[in-house]
Amino acid sequence: METKEQDEKCILVPTDFSEACDNALNHALEMAKYLKCKVFVLHVVDSLTKTYFAKDLLQVGATIDQNIDEIKASMDELKKYLATKNTEIAHPIIKEGDIFTTINDVAVSINAGLIVLGTHGKIGFQRIVGSYALRVIDSTKVPVIIVQKRSFGSGFKDIVFPVNINDEDRQKAEYAVQMSKLFNSTIHILPKQVEGSAGKVRLDGMVKQISQYFEKYEVNYTVADVTDYGDAWDRQVLNYSSSIDADLILILSNPDKHMMFFEAKEENIIFNSAQIPVMCVNYRKLKIAEFWGAYGSGKKNVY
Repeated sequence: METKEQDEKCILVPTDFSEACDNALNHALEMAKYLKCKVFVLHVVDSLTKTYFAKDLLQVGATIDQNIDEIKASMDELKKYLATKNTEIAHPIIKEGDIFTTINDVAVSINAGLIVLGTHGKIGFQRIVGSYALRVIDSTKVPVIIVQKRSFGSGFKDIVFPVNINDEDRQKAEYAVQMSKLFNSTIHILPKQVEGSAGKVRLDGMVKQISQYFEKYEVNYTVADVTDYGDAWDRQVLNYSSSIDADLILILSNPDKHMMFFEAKEENIIFNSAQIPVMCVNYRKLKIAEFWGAYGSGKKNVY
């Protein structure tokens, strides 16, 4: 496939042929029906992939020796895999290189508006299905939806929108509006409790601005109270999301809060046991990020 800048946006799904990545592709194919777009499925060949092929765990034939072209073997396997999906909108891409930079490079070259990553927690064969998924999020300006084993169902009808005093949180509202327009969603604004009158005034002001923004674009929304959902913020978000059987949690992903080897609260949300998909927007690259522009505002971060 020739990867060049395209006018039409698309969805990118990195795969390592695992069950988790298969579910990510299923999500992407269902989302593509709403977005009316193509889905590109990327497999990155690196040293770990070559070792995996050498052990014949992907069942591509006899044990692969040094004379076998891993790129061709990967493409053959990817094409065979996509054929099982019985769809004409899924297209294979094979690249050799570093997973993190390659995923971002491909996303840019095909004008991806969204990346869908499959994960089954913090372990897995290839690095895109474990904690290293966080590095994929950090490497790209493209919004990333992380899914586990939960199926797509009827779409993202109930979206949880956590809010704290961080001013950047208000900038997620554009993404929430676009998703709500696609799936006729209800956005559940979930403000984090704060101490002190000054903090409460500031938080109330943010919630009011976000609410007015949603009203401007005729988005269905609620404002929830986290009081009865635990003490820690991450648990409050997850407990509330589970209580309403949420279809998606929309968060800002902050690289400073998910350093490797630390049990970061952001990781708790992304790899949640309820298996609720999480849409992550890169905190540092938020202002240059783009999505579909589903409601045609043509503007960013307007309050």
